[in-house]
Amino acid sequence: MKKYILDNVNSEIDFYIIHDNKGNTYEYHLDTKDVFVINRYEGDEGEFAKDNISKEIRNFCNALKR
Repeated sequence: MKKYILDNVNSEIDFYIIHDNKGNTYEYHLDTKDVFVINRYEGDEGEFAKDNISKEIRNFCNALKR
């Protein structure tokens, strides 16, 4: 199971910067719940994250709100 770390919250745009333990970085947008790849070794920067990764990050971010 991947571990995620909250790096930064941009209050003007309302997104989180999330890192996993494999060196990947994602953007989670609070308003749309979209997850974008920012930095990843597989070369899919700027695209939507895969469904399973998006689900894990959404669950992680929802747990932060509790």
